[in-house]
Amino acid sequence: MEKVLNKIITDYSQEKYDFKPDKLSNDDIDEIKKISREKRYDYGNAPIGINIFKFIRDKEKNIFFEGDNFNSNFDAVIYLPDKNSELAFIILNKSKPLVNQIFAAAHEYYHYLKDIEDIKREPIICSLANSNIKREQKASRFAAEFLLPEEALRNEFKRLCNIFKSDNNDTNFIAILCYVLSINYGLPLKATIYRLYEEGYLKDIKVYVNNYDFFKKSLSEIFRRYTDQGQELLSPGNKHIEEVMYDYIPKAYEKGYISYDKLLYDVNTLLLDINNFGIKSPYDESEDDSEINELELIEKLKKKLIR
Repeated sequence: MEKVLNKIITDYSQEKYDFKPDKLSNDDIDEIKKISREKRYDYGNAPIGINIFKFIRDKEKNIFFEGDNFNSNFDAVIYLPDKNSELAFIILNKSKPLVNQIFAAAHEYYHYLKDIEDIKREPIICSLANSNIKREQKASRFAAEFLLPEEALRNEFKRLCNIFKSDNNDTNFIAILCYVLSINYGLPLKATIYRLYEEGYLKDIKVYVNNYDFFKKSLSEIFRRYTDQGQELLSPGNKHIEEVMYDYIPKAYEKGYISYDKLLYDVNTLLLDINNFGIKSPYDESEDDSEINELELIEKLKKKLIR
């Protein structure tokens, strides 16, 4: 059991994630909150969590989700195969825990809403471990707001304060609060800590980011209470997306919407396997044909010589 708990702590802590909440201006944050409220209006303050993939697909008919087990450390990439179309693929790294994929989906959704012209020029490959670019900081803040809105956070904080008869001055209470929010709202643990800090529930973020011992004290209790849901969020893979990219791109190529060179360039950029698309290189085809014709010619010559 101890090994299981240690793995959960490792997967859930996202020590490499870097959200840099102080880098955005008040105007940036106000705009992000406004967009988040508008886009999740139909959902109110209810948790989206694992439903985010269906929610975005239903709301944005031009967005499709794809998944692959990448060895690379990146979390997701957003890709537009045709620069003249708004059709986009959000490709998730399925080797990461599902909770990471949920956050990455919301992160890439912001890029689609705000950075689509940049995406048309070049696919945006995102790693949440590196948010030095302001565009990435905005996308991560949007993802956090989208998954755990300010109003929902306030309501959950009050509810749990009443249940545990405690407040944000109690480190153990903050630990329990973080796990409950993380599991119920499908938000990475570190992002949850930052949400509490962003909305003023934590005064010193370093106390919680640099020291995870306080999580271990309450982890067993929380894990027992949310065993099934917690295990799914912490496991790799994703059964909540309908993958169509490997069907769409060959059709786009066959109809002449994209060239083979563009296809090959995009596939290499996205770290995908060209063999999964079932497309034969036009350059290899001519060589194969010439080789076959040459063999046929030799056989015919042999028959003539025998006669």
